[in-house]
Amino acid sequence: DAIIQDRNKWNEADAAISMVDDSTAEMAILMADRGYESYNFMAHIKEKGWKYLIRIKDIDGNGIASRLRLPEESEFDECIDLNMTRKLSNEVKESLLNNPNEYRYAPPNSKFDYLPKHSSYNDKAVFYHLPFRILRFSIPNGTYETVVTNLDADTFPPSEVKKLYDMRW
Repeated sequence: DAIIQDRNKWNEADAAISMVDDSTAEMAILMADRGYESYNFMAHIKEKGWKYLIRIKDIDGNGIASRLRLPEESEFDECIDLNMTRKLSNEVKESLLNNPNEYRYAPPNSKFDYLPKHSSYNDKAVFYHLPFRILRFSIPNGTYETVVTNLDADTFPPSEVKKLYDMRW
């Protein structure tokens, strides 16, 4: 698939989301690189019924992995059961602080298509459930890669995820 965008409105991530949404493929494993690291992209793929394997910024970067409580080991496979919301009540703030692997605040200026843009003070918090795994593994040059996926852990243990990652090119 391909999308032609106006030069002044170029956005590769939005184009990828459009291609996912418009695809007629029933099943797919979408593999993407760091430029596609976003909860919104993951949610669109999830809603499509597809699987994904996306390379993300490492644990010391400023991406998804840096905001989660992850194992201190060099390599890990961690299941995250995230509930996203735009509501920032005191109760939600407490949940965010105490359970960063379970709750995430999506500010109104962040793009997330599966939550209302705004909520008023009296509105009940609306959540979007986004389960995924974060894996960190060594690669031959001695460094580490971090990926996020919704592939089943029984069918795709870390060794299989690593093989898929190696096939991306």
